[in-house]
Amino acid sequence: MHNKPLLILFVTAATLLSGCIQKSNIPTEERIRKHISSTLEKYPQSTLADIYKGAFQDYLGPAHLIPDSTTAKLFIEKELSEADTIYGDYYTPCGWYGNYYRVNLRIIKEGVISATDFAGAFTRSARGVDTVLITEWKEVWHTAMETIKERASEIEGFSSDSARIMKMLERGEYVMHHSRKFDSAYHPHYRIIKREIFEKEILPLLK
Repeated sequence: MHNKPLLILFVTAATLLSGCIQKSNIPTEERIRKHISSTLEKYPQSTLADIYKGAFQDYLGPAHLIPDSTTAKLFIEKELSEADTIYGDYYTPCGWYGNYYRVNLRIIKEGVISATDFAGAFTRSARGVDTVLITEWKEVWHTAMETIKERASEIEGFSSDSARIMKMLERGEYVMHHSRKFDSAYHPHYRIIKREIFEKEILPLLK
């Protein structure tokens, strides 16, 4: 009974802290504009779906069920063997935070790094699905859209993709694939690597 005020204080503090964490995750307009400009410059065939995919990858990372690096390596080697063309930048930030990089599988094909080491970096970058982050992500995306729509006229199918993404999030879903337009133009073959791992273990090999 005497502990009730302390319990109320603790719950209130936790609620306020949670609110602060969510607010701090909201990207600045400057970060968003810089990322969108860079994306449309490098990948002008990007649709809003492709921008969404990159931003979400940057927020949550490779949230896949990867049992071990050996399995990841097998999938990577299979993809490399089946790919007709692999080109493009060695790496690029996924989104406006720069938490994760898309790292092109061509660095394996060109002998920069072994498939074993690459698969290990990828596996260690993966994380389980965090329901708190997914709830926060909806707020992040809705806020970011206020800035992204400034470039709507440059992005094909912007309105239809925007409505599709909104409906998807309302259903509690969040994963989106690259558009056919993006796939056709850039033939993407990459994996998502956490920034700290990439910059320590892979980036030095590219210099």
